[in-house]
Amino acid sequence: VLLRLRHGAVVPRLKGGVAHADGRSWDDRAVAVRWTFADGSLLSLLANLGPGDRAGFRRPPGDLLFETAEGVEDGLEGGVLPGWSALWFLTIGSAGAGE
Repeated sequence: VLLRLRHGAVVPRLKGGVAHADGRSWDDRAVAVRWTFADGSLLSLLANLGPGDRAGFRRPPGDLLFETAEGVEDGLEGGVLPGWSALWFLTIGSAGAGE
């Protein structure tokens, strides 16, 4: 599933390159990363790489591409990700809107 998503949603945007990337980590187990592609698209990753729930997350813009378990996205209303979970989001830029 992830390879198919990567092939369809990410690979086409790599042709123009990544214009900007930034991120944040905290508690040695939580990360929030954003990649802005040359076409203006934004790919976001939120991940809790530890065993317990972690607060402090904010839902990024865009459509949900993938969640490691059904319902993980629902926890973002309270800013919480359960342990060992990740979410990927994509906002399509104006140059990629026709896809």
